[in-house]
Amino acid sequence: MYQSNIFGLFAVAAFVASTGFVVYQINHGIPLGVEKEELLPVVILANFITLLVYGLISITGYQPHGLEYFATGIEYLCSLALSICLLIAASPWFKDDLDFSTHVGLMILSFVLALIGSTFYGLSTISAFFNTIMVLWALEWVGYYSYSAGFIWFTIILGALLFALALGLEQYPQFFVSSLV
Repeated sequence: MYQSNIFGLFAVAAFVASTGFVVYQINHGIPLGVEKEELLPVVILANFITLLVYGLISITGYQPHGLEYFATGIEYLCSLALSICLLIAASPWFKDDLDFSTHVGLMILSFVLALIGSTFYGLSTISAFFNTIMVLWALEWVGYYSYSAGFIWFTIILGALLFALALGLEQYPQFFVSSLV
């Protein structure tokens, strides 16, 4: 029964929650950059640490016994949670937030690390999540700047970008999350 991916998924969720709790309790995470009492930076940091450790273990080639049961939970749960939280925190509508530049940097760093992990080490599931979120993030920024230029330009630019995105998804579906199977 302990060799189940479902139990591994729940164990990863519990591990990330406990990591986030520890980050929050270390004087509200001030030594790690979490200064406010918001939980979004805590979730970002806990999932980033988990994915970073998993990526480093995968890159070294050392496979501890039982890691394969947690791999699904780490790759899907942590990638999804981290990418969505970074999409929210690095949104152009949150530019007034003090941690905005940190979140933008972490978004770009996560994307680059996931791309390197996919290209050289076979971590394609993590990369698919970050490729998808990076495209959505770029569309969000283009929409933000084109909306300030006027509604007509906004609809023209966004329509052209969505058409280009559809062509890209059709041409290269393996680089994006098109299904969770």
